[in-house]
Amino acid sequence: SLLNVQYGQKKGVVPMKMILKVLALPVLFVVTIACILGNLITNISSYVIALLLLIIAGCSIYCIIKALWTSLVILAGMGLAALPLLAGLRRKNNQMELRF
Repeated sequence: SLLNVQYGQKKGVVPMKMILKVLALPVLFVVTIACILGNLITNISSYVIALLLLIIAGCSIYCIIKALWTSLVILAGMGLAALPLLAGLRRKNNQMELRF
């Protein structure tokens, strides 16, 4: 008690900190679960977009062989639009890591 008074702490402060820590645990748990789910969803959507890019590449090869130039331009536009989306997901995934 002398040590607590020496550093300017009152007797009721220590139990209050413990109560706040106990109340913060469920909030920390919910935030951790949300962050893990966000990472999972980001990874899954990244794989889906990569699969979409592979399909676009295959269709582009088909359009080149069959000389469907209008379709090739549309597919190229779709591919160019999907690349920044994939890069944005990858950047977002790196920022959402939990660090303790």
